[in-house]
Amino acid sequence: YSYSMRLTARLGSLALLPAAAALGYSNLDYGSLLKQDIDRETRARDAIGRYMAEWGIPGLSVAVSVDGRVRYADGFGYADIETGALCTANTVMRIASISKPITSTVAALLVDKGKLDISQSIQRYLPDFPKKTFNNNPTEITTRMLLSHTGGIRNYEKKGEPKPVSDGSAPKTSEFYSNKPFACVTDAVKMFSGDELVAEPGEKFSYTTHGFTLIASVCEKAAGETFENLLTHLFRRLGMRNTTLDRNSIIVPNRAKYYHRNSKGLLENTPEVDNSYKWAGGGVLSTAPDLLIFANSILYSHQSSLAPSTLPTPLISRQTISDFWKGEISIGRYELAALGWMRVIVPEGGAVGGAVDARSRGGYWYHSGGAVGASSVLYIQPSNGEGESSPRGVCVAILVNIQSCSVQKLAEELAEIYREY
Repeated sequence: YSYSMRLTARLGSLALLPAAAALGYSNLDYGSLLKQDIDRETRARDAIGRYMAEWGIPGLSVAVSVDGRVRYADGFGYADIETGALCTANTVMRIASISKPITSTVAALLVDKGKLDISQSIQRYLPDFPKKTFNNNPTEITTRMLLSHTGGIRNYEKKGEPKPVSDGSAPKTSEFYSNKPFACVTDAVKMFSGDELVAEPGEKFSYTTHGFTLIASVCEKAAGETFENLLTHLFRRLGMRNTTLDRNSIIVPNRAKYYHRNSKGLLENTPEVDNSYKWAGGGVLSTAPDLLIFANSILYSHQSSLAPSTLPTPLISRQTISDFWKGEISIGRYELAALGWMRVIVPEGGAVGGAVDARSRGGYWYHSGGAVGASSVLYIQPSNGEGESSPRGVCVAILVNIQSCSVQKLAEELAEIYREY
């Protein structure tokens, strides 16, 4: 009996219960709490409408949970402008780089099974991957470095090339717009395996999607299974029924169309791309409610360090989640790169500017994403709750079907609205 099984049942049952029962209200407090719910929803809808207008967002899906229970889920705008299909909470979209925390979780599960040592050189698992040098000095790359973007592996651009522009004006030859299918992770690794490092391993944060493709290859060798199977096992274990790999050829119910704005600000369809070269770093499709299942499973793992053995088993062990979430390298005044996640820490009594800023309420973990025709964020803000039988904190998932759009601040604002539930 695991927490993930219980959470899936809880989230799935909400739609089958009367509103008061689904939200856990008694008859005595239902009236006052219903008014509070309406007030929160009004504030949430106002914030979402403001962001959609500011960024010109065609369609947006959002879900918010508090202490493991979904408190708000909705869709806004259009999943497909041409057909008039509306966006709902269950619209399927590219989650972009939220794929990275999922890959990190696959690695963490292998660590728990004793199959993967993330502090060992990747050559232990991939002996054929070329040994790298930096400034003519030999180097060693570990999976830990790759998970924290300190392995020196390049991103989409090769050394000397300009960074790709994700507003639709980038050359369609850019890897960001790749439409080449790859049969397996091993083939995808060949895109960059022969290229120079962009930084000395372990010394500098250098964001990389290709680095997570390399992690996927390490995981395959460590597990003796394909990365696709490892992902499928995770999704089934958590009950993420609307989460899958981004394949153009398969029928995916409720899949959104993707858009960008051209140099004149006009909305256009994005070109078709094939994300098989980056399943691990940006190739997953999902829904906002499915991402909440994932987020709450991670949150419960984080908070289970004081849990007695009689409580449900967390997805990831105490030791492993502590290691993966502690933060490896500073990437800003208040921000650390953790293993597959970004961690925001605020000093005691500190606050980070903004009229509404959840960071003033304490730290959080998140990952944002940007893909062709999509932007996303997954936000986890724990509250005091170690040793509890369910997660304690706020989780927010936001998916939009337009690229080059920042929704992290919106997630912070929604978390602030629902934090004092």
